[in-house]
Amino acid sequence: MKEILSCIMLILTISSADMVEEGLSQFDKGKDKEAIKLWSDACINDDGRGCFYLGSLYDRGIAVKQDRKIALEFFTKACNYNHTSACFNSARMFDKGEGTVQDKQKAFKLYLKSCSDGDKDGCYYSGIAYDKGEGINEDKTKALLFYTKACNSGQISACHNAGNKYDRGEGASEDKTKALSYFTKACDADAAHSCYNLGYMHYYGDGVNKDIVKAKEFFKMACEKGYEAGCESYEAIN
Repeated sequence: MKEILSCIMLILTISSADMVEEGLSQFDKGKDKEAIKLWSDACINDDGRGCFYLGSLYDRGIAVKQDRKIALEFFTKACNYNHTSACFNSARMFDKGEGTVQDKQKAFKLYLKSCSDGDKDGCYYSGIAYDKGEGINEDKTKALLFYTKACNSGQISACHNAGNKYDRGEGASEDKTKALSYFTKACDADAAHSCYNLGYMHYYGDGVNKDIVKAKEFFKMACEKGYEAGCESYEAIN
């Protein structure tokens, strides 16, 4: 009996996976209705990806009338099937009050869940929640821990925020060397504000040897990346 049940479950699993992939194929061909039907069947069969794709359509108003409430229902169902991106999307919707009443506590819990499942943005926004005390008590030390985790996974805004924490001595002892390291990592990934901060540090000798030439280079980089303060600082010392 157990063997029969196992076989049935395996068939259902395979068929659901096939539905999702066929849905993607149909969607790429412009056959939206066919894709929606396949993803709906997959979602009914407990495949989180099918639920996630349906949620994405309703969230953006693609092939269906935009409906954030329905989108959240699908994202929530997908999250319950451990679809990490769906958990993050649900968190953002509760955070912003899209398709539901704003609920910072629910948002925070979902950010944590997505972070624990490996979503770098979930870690970043968990850090922001602790940093601002949104949905959880403010804790600068934990904020820095989540920023660091997100940064190590390639979330560049988190690298900038980690740099700020070490620069200001928030959540950890002031450490200009670590601040410089995080700002450099973020600047190298086109974070304009981090480039500006590097210019500031070199211009004033803040944690590094004063170097006007390097300061000008970083201010120019910040300017070229669209940071107005970088343009102003570059022009002022050029």
